Amino acid sequence: MTADPIHIESEHVRGVVYRTAAVFTDVEFRLPSGRWIRPLAPVQWPYISDADVPGHLRRLSGEFFCLPFGGVGDIRDPAPGWERLADPPVDVPMHGPAADADWDIVDHRKDHVTLALVYPEDHVVRRVERRITLSAHAPRAEIEVRIEARRSGRFPAAFHPILRLPDAPQGLTIAADFAQGFTYPGVIEPDRMAAEPGRRFATLSDVPKRRGGTVDLARLPLGPRTEDVALMAGMRGPVRANFEAEGFTVEIDWSRDLLPHCLMWIHDRGLDAKPWNGRYRGLGVEPLAAAFDGSWNLSAGSNPLSAQGYATSIGVEPGEPVVLNCAISVAP
Repeated sequence: MTADPIHIESEHVRGVVYRTAAVFTDVEFRLPSGRWIRPLAPVQWPYISDADVPGHLRRLSGEFFCLPFGGVGDIRDPAPGWERLADPPVDVPMHGPAADADWDIVDHRKDHVTLALVYPEDHVVRRVERRITLSAHAPRAEIEVRIEARRSGRFPAAFHPILRLPDAPQGLTIAADFAQGFTYPGVIEPDRMAAEPGRRFATLSDVPKRRGGTVDLARLPLGPRTEDVALMAGMRGPVRANFEAEGFTVEIDWSRDLLPHCLMWIHDRGLDAKPWNGRYRGLGVEPLAAAFDGSWNLSAGSNPLSAQGYATSIGVEPGEPVVLNCAISVAP
């Protein structure tokens, strides 16, 4: 049942949604010329039925929602102040029930689908509803998430679109306006990180490079195998990704009042462990309120980002639903 795709389409967009992790994938957008393009990362391994593998990893692709976001811990040499980022994983599954469990279908029509997920009884969150609507007038997909709480609390949250990386180095140009950039505050893969951990930057084109110099993260892929993360705090507008050789631009826009930052996850054959096997390629452009991909406690509590005034979680109250929005659109 959970492997059955839910098909949605309009004149300008088409794709499928799976109940497991409510993954929105195989998304195609129709340009004004009539050409259909696929800017999001495709599924890159056979479906994984192992229940021990988080739901979103079973067919990692497209876009999904994370609540609570993060829960990693497998890093080395954390930067000063970030020691708790290296704690053993405490949030299982990673990225929360939203990115793991099987959602229920509430409504399904030709151009939209609404799914809902009831959280465990001891969770701050009571219920999450996710609606994906395809525009009838433009190549645009709109995702709305409505969060209902059982009790007062705070937690990290994020949308998780993954863009496809072109084959040619520097074939994808990223434009983003933000207040402050931060490289990942620890070592993920020592020989595959592009940026020096625990540093700051003002523009994506001038980021401190691993072991000296600078690296341009505004033009991807870099060429060598890469596994790295950068956080753009205080986003002032959407992120635009231009597929130069293919002649189109993707825009990712969202409710920045509640999700004020954007995490860039650069994964280009960077992990050798299963199911990655040194083959996966994608660029996560992740609107979020979180302290990188740390634990729920780290993001909802005190951390080096929140100490500088950057919100790393969202608050909820019973009877006061929180609504988050994300839109993915394309243009020539």
